[in-house]
Amino acid sequence: MTQLDLFGTAAAPASQPQRIDLPLLLAASPHHTLGGALPALPAKPAAPALDVQPNEHGVYPHDLAERLTLPCTRKNWQGGPTAEIRLLHTLQGWIYGMDYNTETSGGTSPLSAGWEGFLPDRATALNMARKELLRRVERKDDKSAARIRAWLPTLL
Repeated sequence: MTQLDLFGTAAAPASQPQRIDLPLLLAASPHHTLGGALPALPAKPAAPALDVQPNEHGVYPHDLAERLTLPCTRKNWQGGPTAEIRLLHTLQGWIYGMDYNTETSGGTSPLSAGWEGFLPDRATALNMARKELLRRVERKDDKSAARIRAWLPTLL
């Protein structure tokens, strides 16, 4: 039987769809970087720097920080989120902290200058937080860790 197009003429037989070369597509992607690193972030307008001091342990107050949160999807869950990144712009620079909870583990990092010291801008602080959180969950094999890994590239 011959297929007819909209104008009643015989249509050419459909060819097989072209098979996608995934490694080539990934290499051509603007988000691809070697080593599995996360894509670089565009700059977001800077929040005003706050004149805030850390406590005696070097930890800054969490209530002043910008919070990026991945809520928990468990029904009637009363605890914390699956993951959260906190960013704070101080007079010295940007700092970050984070929390995460999976079915098999969890962790926290205080809102402090930490090993990296103060960072020059929000994008750098967020990228450092994303890399650290990815490092902590990249080998975990549960649903929450998979949700965190999918969430991290979406943060701006």
